[in-house]
Amino acid sequence: MAARRKQLGLKQIDVAKTSGVTAELLSRFERGHLPELGSRKLIAVLAALGMEISLSPTGSAFASDEA
Repeated sequence: MAARRKQLGLKQIDVAKTSGVTAELLSRFERGHLPELGSRKLIAVLAALGMEISLSPTGSAFASDEA
């Protein structure tokens, strides 16, 4: 996420304000020093960076259940 933020020319404080999280939380997350980030906060940060989460089934277990 830090690479995307920098690519967009944004500072952590900009993304933090837009997404409603603290700059400290965002900094810790970018450095890998935050054990988890709630889904709402993660989605808000991604939205501030023009990104989104995409979900898809994993492996062949899902495919075999469909058969």
